[in-house]
Amino acid sequence: MIDTYIYQDESGDTWFVWLREFDNQEQKAEVYANTYDEYWIEHYRPKVFQHIYQDSIRVRELSPANLT
Repeated sequence: MIDTYIYQDESGDTWFVWLREFDNQEQKAEVYANTYDEYWIEHYRPKVFQHIYQDSIRVRELSPANLT
C-alpha cells in the first residue's frame, strides 16, 4: 500500500510524504528488487530529479508504535 500526503510547514515549505507499508522485510526486498532495477535507474531516476531536489530526500524506516 502506498499513501501520499502533501504538507506545508510553519516556514511555508511544502513537503511531499510517501509512505509504503510492507508485511515483512522479505516483501520489501522483493518490491524494491522488482521496482528499482537497472531500467528504472537509467530511465526514470533522472526524470525524478528534474522535479525534486535530490538533497531534499529524507528516507526513514518506521515501525508501528506500541501505544499500550
